[in-house]
Amino acid sequence: FIFTIFSCSINSYTYQRIEEEKTTIDVPLSIKKVNVLIDEGTSFVINEENKQYSLSSNFLYNNLISDKGFFYKGKYIGNQIYIDKNNKNGLLQLISKIDLDVYVASAIAAEMGSSFEKEALKAEAVASRTFIIEKIINDNNFKVTNSTSHQVFNLEKYKYFIQYVDETKDEVLIFDNKIIKVFFHSSSGGILTIPRLEWGGEDLNYYKIKLDKFSEDTVIWDYKIGKNNLVEILFQNKFINQKKEIFKISLTIRNEDKRIDSVNIIFNDGSYASIKGKIFRQIIGETKIKSLLFEVYYENNFLIFKGKGYGHGIGLSQYGANNMAKNNFTYIEILKFYYNESKIAKLNFK
Repeated sequence: FIFTIFSCSINSYTYQRIEEEKTTIDVPLSIKKVNVLIDEGTSFVINEENKQYSLSSNFLYNNLISDKGFFYKGKYIGNQIYIDKNNKNGLLQLISKIDLDVYVASAIAAEMGSSFEKEALKAEAVASRTFIIEKIINDNNFKVTNSTSHQVFNLEKYKYFIQYVDETKDEVLIFDNKIIKVFFHSSSGGILTIPRLEWGGEDLNYYKIKLDKFSEDTVIWDYKIGKNNLVEILFQNKFINQKKEIFKISLTIRNEDKRIDSVNIIFNDGSYASIKGKIFRQIIGETKIKSLLFEVYYENNFLIFKGKGYGHGIGLSQYGANNMAKNNFTYIEILKFYYNESKIAKLNFK
């Protein structure tokens, strides 16, 4: 690597500006195609311009290719499809084989959108590409879903974003000469955290707990819920075996990253239910309790949760990246801030 360094200070943050001469990393040629799981079922009706196909088990493992493109339930799903089988539940899978560049552009379209700055979009392109390549390398049969458990994407809007894919052509993030495991989210709320605290497992050196001033005020949220409604949710999810009246809620906060470790609900009869913060978000709804950076307030028979940030807070903060881009940071500098000690490498398809 060749480094060019000069200082850049924004809002009390001082960085060494770095430009890199990129290395290469060998990957199989087959990775140029991404298998996208469109749907599962017993049969699928596919449209191609004026034609219609009903695909079921008799079409298993066969490829269908179209210059005009295929549509499923009114949405464009690509130009090459096939039927696979889920051996766990026996259902058929409708799979679309999509060019890597098209997939990455589709992910940028859904994950960020055209309102984001150019350098932020380029950073997202590298992160999205790294995410999918790492998954495929470790599982040849990996099928990506259009969900927050993988990446959301929008195939119908990819063309506008292909320019950011081209400007970062075949670039991925590596650490110790290996493609890294990439995580990203909407907003860290001002402090980044690490995978071990969210999901367990070993530490990954390219993730650090640290302040992220670029994300601090990007997402401020609140959610109001009736005490009786919360009791009903707890009862339905078997955290309590009978409905009780809530007395108060106490929050256990992790020292390391200041996020909620557990939500402790104390009832009028003296009993309590202690729920891990991550689980609490899931049962209430992750679009309602947007992060684990929150406080709770009382208003008559209601509870008001007020917080900041959106998502798990690991890796690239999309709104933070946008603020960095507005302050003239390059996509490489953005990636180096969020993926510590990582390096940019160019894919060499073999």
